[in-house]
Amino acid sequence: MSLYTNTTVLPPGRLPKPPSLSKKHSHSELHPPTPTRPPVGKPKVMSFFRITLRRSAIGLPERTQGVLAALGLRRRMQTVFHPVEPQFAGMIFKVKELVTVHEVDRALSKAEVKAERTPDRGFYVEKAVPRM
Repeated sequence: MSLYTNTTVLPPGRLPKPPSLSKKHSHSELHPPTPTRPPVGKPKVMSFFRITLRRSAIGLPERTQGVLAALGLRRRMQTVFHPVEPQFAGMIFKVKELVTVHEVDRALSKAEVKAERTPDRGFYVEKAVPRM
């Protein structure tokens, strides 16, 4: 008498099939979900590329002009902000000879960028003179 009653004899060279999951057990019962942990430390601060077009794209290939258009650069000395992501890094790398790039913590508004470029007045009003 054999210990195994449901034994089948396989031809040489064939392996038995692994036992499949029965309908009683689902995948979630066999593999419980892993607990998710909250992020440790400081939350990631979003940083931006500050890209300024320094040289014109006149006479350059259309592909280069297209990259500048995709970045949103139309005029010399125009500044745009894009998040630090691989797609923008690749575009910047294509036109690295034409632009200057700085990494900043936040994107400035157009008014803030213009205020940075505006020079000091060169004088101070200490006292207003009465007008006649």
